Amino acid sequence: MFNLLPTELVVKIVQQAAWKFVADDRSTVIHLAQTSKMVYQLVAPVLYHTAVITSRNIVTLYELITSPETAHLAERVGPLVSVLVFMFAEQEDEANRHDVVLGCFTNVTSFDGAPYFLDYLIYAGNSSISKLSIYYCHSFAGGISDIPEVIQRNLTRLVGIISRAEDCVDIPHMLHMLPALSHIGFDLLEVDEDGGMAVVQSFNTSAFEQILVALHEFKQLRCITIRVAGSFCHRWAEMQQVVHRLKDSRVQMQQDSRERLTWEEENQISISDALHGRTMWTEAVALQF
Repeated sequence: MFNLLPTELVVKIVQQAAWKFVADDRSTVIHLAQTSKMVYQLVAPVLYHTAVITSRNIVTLYELITSPETAHLAERVGPLVSVLVFMFAEQEDEANRHDVVLGCFTNVTSFDGAPYFLDYLIYAGNSSISKLSIYYCHSFAGGISDIPEVIQRNLTRLVGIISRAEDCVDIPHMLHMLPALSHIGFDLLEVDEDGGMAVVQSFNTSAFEQILVALHEFKQLRCITIRVAGSFCHRWAEMQQVVHRLKDSRVQMQQDSRERLTWEEENQISISDALHGRTMWTEAVALQF
């Protein structure tokens, strides 16, 4: 029967069914997810109560969330992931749909995406976001000052990308703006500037050590997580040596060798991790000193 229907309609039917089942019978959703890879990808966000916004599903999400029959679905979402960035005029329609969709999520507790989307979430009444992963931001530490104060006060977990040595200078100031912060994590990425991400040129072992020292002195932190990713993995042993010299039991590390030379590859990794419930906190391991 499904073969006779338009793909978008099939997707909508499966997603609506999954949302209904999750309230009535969670085992039904799990069984449904096991039937095929395609179905799993559609209902996985329901299994984890996570909404993942991508260029492939933005139209479907927009229709679901703006429909009176299914608008309430957005209220169930706690973790929200958006891998969309709009850089071209021809993306205006998609950007407008995305802004509307963001404004429909009212109970977000965790957000992974570009920091400038936070204003839409705050406007929608989300004042309890305690976990934040910010990307598409040239300065991780310096960008915190642009985050709404209500989120700064409540933030307990923060993840970002360190892509330049200068970031270490801003970290002490950043930490003092986040009084509730207990977990901090950052990616060390070396990527191709032609793909839209900045190459880690001036970032060196000394800068990495300065960052760790700044974090080490902030006693309020319970966990410091470092993800060495992409082509930066060839410096894994070097980074481990720096961590061992510090001898801080709060530090844990993750090696992620998946290729991520462009924002598109980074997006696909983010989507996959979100659908499978993987985070920096679930994948990293503590070091033995």
